[in-house]
Amino acid sequence: MHYIICYDIAQTRRRTRLATLLEAIGTRANKSVFEAKLTAKELELFIAKAKAIIEPKTDSVLIYPLCFDCMIKSLSLGQKGVFEVKDSFV
Repeated sequence: MHYIICYDIAQTRRRTRLATLLEAIGTRANKSVFEAKLTAKELELFIAKAKAIIEPKTDSVLIYPLCFDCMIKSLSLGQKGVFEVKDSFV
C-alpha cells in the first residue's frame, strides 16, 4: 500500500530523527511530507519507531493510505511528483 506521511514536530532534534527514519523507508515529497510504499508489517514498525521519537503533546504525524485509483488521479504542479505508477491492473 502507498502512504502519504506528514509531520509537524516542534523540536529540531526530534524532527531530524523522524525525517531520517522516513528517508530510510520513503521519498521526500516536500519538507515535511513523504511518500512511501509499505507492507502492513513495515507500517507497523514505522509507527512503533515514530511513537518512540515524538512528543504526543506537541508533535503530530499523519499517515494517509493512498489507493491505486487515487494515485493515478493525483496531480503534481511544479516539480515532478514522486510516485511512479508502475503496477498495472486490468
